[in-house]
Amino acid sequence: MQTASDSVLAFSKQFLVSEGVKCARHCERLTRFVPLLEENDTLVGAYVCPDEYVSRVVYFSANLDMDWFEAFLREQVGDRLRSRDLRCATRHGWELGLEAEKRIKLLVDAGKGLHETYWTFYAKSDEDKKSGTFLCSSKDGGCARRLYSKRLEDQSRKLCANCQSKISGN
Repeated sequence: MQTASDSVLAFSKQFLVSEGVKCARHCERLTRFVPLLEENDTLVGAYVCPDEYVSRVVYFSANLDMDWFEAFLREQVGDRLRSRDLRCATRHGWELGLEAEKRIKLLVDAGKGLHETYWTFYAKSDEDKKSGTFLCSSKDGGCARRLYSKRLEDQSRKLCANCQSKISGN
């Protein structure tokens, strides 16, 4: 019987999530991991710098559903998501250490590994480089843990369109 400590969620948090990764394509400051969705067999999270810029979104699951992940991201960031920017990897216990090797066997078939998909926006033009993906800074519980896109020069906007419209009363 699988326990909560033997879930993909718990395993991913312990062995796969990294803290203090440098922000990619925005600044050189260190990121923190922010969970966007947590379920027993799934973890989706973003690596976010102090400016709330999202440098990478990761999805861990024993059974990846790429269509679901793409729809999850597209619903939040729209056309900024391009299928070619999604990458897949398989993580095996042997590459993560002895404890991980023992625990991963409780989650996936031997040799199959745990799947990780990640999305990083790869700019293809100078115009692409003028926008970024950010984590909404809503503190009132509005849409915490939601992504949105904006122009990098727009320093004043810290909320997604939904939270911004609630504040402005539109």
